[in-house]
Amino acid sequence: MKNNKGYFLSLVVFPILLLILSIFFVKLLELRIFLAQGIENELKILEEVFKEESKMVNNTTYWQYVRHLH
Repeated sequence: MKNNKGYFLSLVVFPILLLILSIFFVKLLELRIFLAQGIENELKILEEVFKEESKMVNNTTYWQYVRHLH
């Protein structure tokens, strides 16, 4: 009778390794999605801040122009 220990071991070890790798990749994907959502939220906040800043700059520029005319 041949020794089939390696064959049976590979039947147990390889599926476990595949499971561990798949869990790892799923967690990486979840992390990527989480980071992307965080960056998207930060960009929305920055967009609002820059809109307000541009309004203030336009207002200031307008009033400087008006003062210059007088």
